[in-house]
Amino acid sequence: VLMWGIFNGSMKEEARFPFHQKAEAEEKLEQLRSKAKKQSYFMQPVKIPLGDAMAITTGGGEEE
Repeated sequence: VLMWGIFNGSMKEEARFPFHQKAEAEEKLEQLRSKAKKQSYFMQPVKIPLGDAMAITTGGGEEE
């Protein structure tokens, strides 16, 4: 399963969104960038193994 991951400059994942929610992911990215001017953030697609993706879609382990 492909998802959008939002990461800080230290490669720590800050948020994860389903691939079809790119607009929401970009909005979260802009929120993080506006809150912390000195910290860099970026968004990239992340592959999630199918078993792990099922836990995320049922609410287990989703980070936002």
